[in-house]
Amino acid sequence: LFENAKTIIYEEDDLIVSMAMREKFSSKNLVSWGWNAESSLFRILDIQKSNYQTKVNILVNNEQQTLIIPFSDAASIENALHCVAVMMVLNIPFEIIKTALTRIQNIPMRLEMKNGIQNSILINDTYNADIQSFKIALEFLSQQSGTKDKIIILSDFMQTGLDEKALNHQLANLIHNHNISHVIGIGNQVANLEMFLDPFILFTSIKSTDELIRRLPEINCNNKAILVKGARAFQLERVIIALSDKAHTATLETDLQAIEHNLKIFSQHLSPGSQIIAVIKASAYGSGSEELARYLEFKKVGYLAVAFIDEGVQLRKAGVLLPIIILNPDRNGVLDMIKYELEPEVYSIEQLNEIISLLTLDIDRTFHIHLKIDTGMHRLGFVEEDLKELCEILISHKQVKIKSIFSHLSSSEDPGDDAYTRDQVHSLNNHYTYICQRIKYHPAKHILNSSGIIRFPEYHFDLVRLGLGLYGIDSTHTIANKLEKVHTLKATVVQIKNVSRKDYIGYNRKGKPLADGRIAIINIGYADGLIRLAGNGKYSVRIHGKDYSIIGNVCMDLTIIDIGQEKDIYIGDEVILFGKDKPVEELAAVCQTIPYEILSRISGRVRRLYVQG
Repeated sequence: LFENAKTIIYEEDDLIVSMAMREKFSSKNLVSWGWNAESSLFRILDIQKSNYQTKVNILVNNEQQTLIIPFSDAASIENALHCVAVMMVLNIPFEIIKTALTRIQNIPMRLEMKNGIQNSILINDTYNADIQSFKIALEFLSQQSGTKDKIIILSDFMQTGLDEKALNHQLANLIHNHNISHVIGIGNQVANLEMFLDPFILFTSIKSTDELIRRLPEINCNNKAILVKGARAFQLERVIIALSDKAHTATLETDLQAIEHNLKIFSQHLSPGSQIIAVIKASAYGSGSEELARYLEFKKVGYLAVAFIDEGVQLRKAGVLLPIIILNPDRNGVLDMIKYELEPEVYSIEQLNEIISLLTLDIDRTFHIHLKIDTGMHRLGFVEEDLKELCEILISHKQVKIKSIFSHLSSSEDPGDDAYTRDQVHSLNNHYTYICQRIKYHPAKHILNSSGIIRFPEYHFDLVRLGLGLYGIDSTHTIANKLEKVHTLKATVVQIKNVSRKDYIGYNRKGKPLADGRIAIINIGYADGLIRLAGNGKYSVRIHGKDYSIIGNVCMDLTIIDIGQEKDIYIGDEVILFGKDKPVEELAAVCQTIPYEILSRISGRVRRLYVQG
């Protein structure tokens, strides 16, 4: 590899490499860097890591220089320092090198899903190409596709250690397992994949990524699930950009691996025999209910619960087969619930009679319901004086089957209300016993939400309802350190301006800089879900690992950020409003509300992106 090179650049600290260089290539111009004092180009003095970046102090010609690298993992730091060494050998001025380093963008090396053109969903796995990762990507495609036809855009696989025939045979076997309708192959090796595929699978061979981008208008993407999978050399991220829905660049990112992790944490706290109802109302607290429902179904959750009938219908149309509880059913939607096999919460005699009157149209069919008991919340639910009439109706209408009897705790997270919580449980138990004695069977029983699961293990009963805890939020503050945040809300810098301390910023001149400096305008506002109470210095957003406060009022579509004298922020830079290291609870506290409201307020125009890890 190095035979014809005049200059070889390497890391001095790698003893095997440095010894080989001196033994085999002593006649070459050897340039090294590292902690070792023998490093000829520069020596590392100190490395300071944070969550988002690394500060590296180096010694160059007896002069200390500081580099800021926008990564914190060892491999990325090493790669960046190799780049610094190359630029120094090419005599690029050090100030340009330092500026260039801050502009490097981290390439996400993970599976992600987003909305595509023509109502398609787009799964991006353009970061590597090997058999195992292809298998994982196909499973994710099948899990998320629902009723959509599945398309794969696939490049050549490199350095698999398999000959072409064996490789294509393995790829074809995996494709056959997932009911793929169309395969688009890019490259020479994958061009021969067609010979191994079943004849009913449409196959299109394309020579290059450039050709594919030119021919994209020929491909029917309407209502399809599309997996783009391939080696980095093919630059398939360009295909992802071309196929992506570009309605709005503000993004709510949902980490499905974090969902799985939190599900496991709560499952570990469950009593034997208890099952989880995953509550995904309000569009799964902002995440997008279809995608999350399919994921939870794949993870073998027992039940889903949504707020309204149309949410349940949407999930059925998306191919979700799990039992679905409708927590706030509209009285005009009974026929839809019958048609789509949705299971309503029933909370009053009047509502039950309406359901029964419509069930006579389909008399041979069992209709499942969930009885809500008011044990002290004084919202929806049957009270004690309703129970005799309720049981008489149920006994005389056998086509109505009770799947569960449940109630809602008013303050399960508050130790000061524990006596009241226990009174509520006692009331549910009494009502449950009364009903079961009369209907002669025992439906499931549940009362606990996310907080209750942790604080009252003695009341796990048959089912528990997991809502906000699924998303990494612990109102009890007892297992918060074990949960992972699921949501990251991101925006983008769209303009930067210099301002004077004399200038007024935003509507009603509410913002005023403390000193001359710069402001950054970002593409998110209160119409996207950023509550106006966050404005006027009360909340800060994060750019490149540093927090910068909002100046002036939050506008409908835009927000203005005071970035002071910071020179290393540019148009197009990513802005974090909340995420894994910036909890949504901070924004909720500033806005005098709860995380539920922050998440459920995020507008539908904010793009949803689903990632795995």
